[in-house]
Parts: sequence; structure tokens; C-alpha cells
Amino acid sequence: MRNGMMAWRGKYVWLTKSLANEDVGLEETDTDTWSISFGLLSLGSYHSPSNTFIPELHWRSPRPPTDDEEDLIKAQQTPGNHSQGSPILPV
Repeated sequence: MRNGMMAWRGKYVWLTKSLANEDVGLEETDTDTWSISFGLLSLGSYHSPSNTFIPELHWRSPRPPTDDEEDLIKAQQTPGNHSQGSPILPV
């Protein structure tokens, strides 16, 4: 979506306008709770029953990605080149 909202299971949740038109990853962390990330950057958690996004911004690794890792992230974000696992949803 162009306005920074994510559609998930028939509901919309506000993430950030900064990621409009970008793909984010969701990974189930607990019953009804999903971790939302943008590449190696963890954005926060989404609780589906309450349709609530809890921002918790941090790098998924102990350091920011190197230039080589950034290139890998960009390559993985090209259409048709998504890895198996977490669903990738437009924001």
C-alpha cells in the first residue's frame, strides 16, 4: 500500500510511511503474535487479535549490515526472488 499501512488477513495496520511500497517480512513468534522486519531491521511486533503494532526498532544482528549484506538484501527484494519462509507483504 502506498500510505504505509500493511494488509494482513483482512485487516489494515499502520507501520510507517517511510516504508510505503516496500516489502516487509512476518514471522510468527507466539500464538497471534508476529515479528515484522525489513531486511535485517526488526520493526516490532504485531498482535493480530487486537490489530496492534508495537514498535521495537532494532537490528536483527548485533551490527548494521555491511555493504555486501545490503547488496544481498536488495537482491532478495527483487520480484520473484523471495526466499522460502516468512510471508512478504507490501506495506
